[in-house]
Amino acid sequence: MLHLDDLAEIEHQGKKLNILLAMKNTNPTSHYLIMVARKDNLAKNRDAIVRTVAGMIEAARFMRDPKNADTVAEIASITGHNKEVNKAALKAFLDIDFWAAKDDGMPRDKIEAVAALMKKIGSINPDKEPVSYDKLVDASIWKDANAMVK
Repeated sequence: MLHLDDLAEIEHQGKKLNILLAMKNTNPTSHYLIMVARKDNLAKNRDAIVRTVAGMIEAARFMRDPKNADTVAEIASITGHNKEVNKAALKAFLDIDFWAAKDDGMPRDKIEAVAALMKKIGSINPDKEPVSYDKLVDASIWKDANAMVK
């Protein structure tokens, strides 16, 4: 199992890859990224959390703009990959909408599918039920953050 940046690195080295399965195809309801805060911390720090999400939205939109690809690739060099690898990895991550830029990135079907899977594989105790989507997701955070973004 390789991450998208690993694939880009191997391809950059001129090695041929045969991808047997891609996570996005084998498990299309998989969810990649979520920000979590306890309700008491959200109540105490809502403004900071909304501003953090606004920063994440701005960063995601910056990365999606093709004219910023070189800058993003340069910044990502801290990962140890070179600029060409980072540009290829960036494209791959953008192709799967890894970073939410157009919405909160928490579609109900994906969140509920992941919760159901966690229950099925035993990550949630058999005598417990997964938290409901409406209890887990506070859509007002992204909405307020998005309103702050230019």
